[in-house]
Amino acid sequence: MKTVMNSPLLRQNKIRSIGITGQGEGVWLVDKQGRPVRNAILWSDTRSAALVEYFKQQPGLEEQLFAISGTPLLPCNSSMILRWLQQYEPETLVQADCFFFAKDWIRYQLTGESWLEISDTGTSLLDLQCGELSNEVLSQLGITHTARLFLPLLPSAAIAGHITTQIAQITGLEVGIPVCAGALDVSATALGIGAVNHGDVYTILGTTCCTGIVCHDLKRINWQTRFVPHALSGNYVNLFALQSGTPNIDWALSQHTDSKDFLQTSSQLEAVPAGCGGVFYQPYINGERAPFYSPSARAGFFGISQHTTDSHLLRAVFEGLAYAITDSLADYPAGGRLYLAGGGAASSLWLQIIADRTGREVVTRQVKELVI
Repeated sequence: MKTVMNSPLLRQNKIRSIGITGQGEGVWLVDKQGRPVRNAILWSDTRSAALVEYFKQQPGLEEQLFAISGTPLLPCNSSMILRWLQQYEPETLVQADCFFFAKDWIRYQLTGESWLEISDTGTSLLDLQCGELSNEVLSQLGITHTARLFLPLLPSAAIAGHITTQIAQITGLEVGIPVCAGALDVSATALGIGAVNHGDVYTILGTTCCTGIVCHDLKRINWQTRFVPHALSGNYVNLFALQSGTPNIDWALSQHTDSKDFLQTSSQLEAVPAGCGGVFYQPYINGERAPFYSPSARAGFFGISQHTTDSHLLRAVFEGLAYAITDSLADYPAGGRLYLAGGGAASSLWLQIIADRTGREVVTRQVKELVI
């Protein structure tokens, strides 16, 4: 960090404030001394899947919870992870004094101040209409006593603290630089890419290939949709987050090429005609949660023939993900712009595939990191 701070660019430009973003959902339990109680449980962890199925079988419960929190029952939900901890690791909840989300833990380390922030907490735990912790959600899931773990909430743009003397010595940052509350990665990306108006659509080509539609209300279009607060107060993002996005590509590269960099395969894949000679790939390498929910779904190729090559298979993975993004937008008006962000947006080939499959004008930014 000190090396970065001593770079000519930063020496010439004073850092005036810091914003933090990070992956959403999951649970980071911390004790009274600010120490982790256990390893964090991430959004990609599916240990609560059996509990999710149990609650889904309770008549009307999922609809009731969605009406409050804006999200269906999913294993990644912090609410379901807390329920799993209560059932299988109750001692860790007893030891915990509070819990953070990923970015909140980092912000705590920088400032020594303990807060939660509304866009992260809004992934399954808030009453989105009023922006406060929902005791009804906790009650219906049988985790009312975990309310004591919830820290006060801040909006994304609020100042949550300042760089401490200790952190300044470690990092080279100046003491007292304000640190804002920050935002959930998908909410921050919406702001960074310019998706700020009602109806704006964007997709993050990353671990989840998450598609978001900016909205001013909580009108439900599709059963597997979900809502989270936008980084701009008063707005929401209607999310369709695939369970796995680029991990499908990582797997395909490891099996069908000698390269680990998908950009190095562009010329190879451009030589393959669209449609991949009839080969189709379903990108459910770790189950699926949107636009449908099936944790047991698995990936697969269809249409392989004696003429199929590794290049056909690899391009089919890119096309399969583009079809999944298209499925996420099936209930929304066709056409219009689709803002694209994330590491995958560096591939002009993939951008063209997505444009062809969705029938939308794709727009990217020159800045690599768009989250604010």
